[in-house]
Amino acid sequence: MHWTHRRLGLKVAPNHPMTDGAANPVWKMPFSDFILVLILAAVALIFIQTVFSGTPPMSTSARARTVLLDVIPPGSGGVIYELGSGWGGLARSLARRDLSSSVVAFEVSLIPWAVSRLWLALNPVPNLTIRLRNFYNRPLTDAAGVVCYLYPGTMKKLKSKLEAELPDSAWVISNTFAMPGWKPERRVRVEGVLSSSVYLYRMPAQVSDYEPPPSSGIYFGHNP
Repeated sequence: MHWTHRRLGLKVAPNHPMTDGAANPVWKMPFSDFILVLILAAVALIFIQTVFSGTPPMSTSARARTVLLDVIPPGSGGVIYELGSGWGGLARSLARRDLSSSVVAFEVSLIPWAVSRLWLALNPVPNLTIRLRNFYNRPLTDAAGVVCYLYPGTMKKLKSKLEAELPDSAWVISNTFAMPGWKPERRVRVEGVLSSSVYLYRMPAQVSDYEPPPSSGIYFGHNP
């Protein structure tokens, strides 16, 4: 049944701002307000998912991306996983770097994933797959390499998964944050306003006594 103000016995003045001038209610929202509501909803959704995942969707800077692509061991093929692909920029660069490899990117935040999927639809990269999925629930036993840009707390949790699942000779590259307890094969500085580092590790990982300090903020680099 279609309920109107007349069926409910409500009276609306003809010149009321919520009417069309003839006492017929008209529910309108300016287009600019509608867009603002969508933006606020998207920001709120990203914030909520960040609270649960522990890592916000962060974009890799152009300088860090250049260094990271250069650090990848030569002859790397097979499956490369990006754990937490954010807006998808690095995943696209990884896939275009070597079309013989297969790049699988995981992202748990809905809005960045949707944006990255849209970009991929507009500019297809045949060897790239971007999935809305928690990488903790996906075995990485077939990985040739892993790329990540995750906060120290998440890195500490990820460490045991990588040690248990990655095959020998697989490599791990981390942007900015060092893997606790691992000694990097290479560490390359990324110069900029906020200098950071890119770390390359080989499996089985060499042991180090380094443990990152507990921090809820951004921690830029480490000298192992």
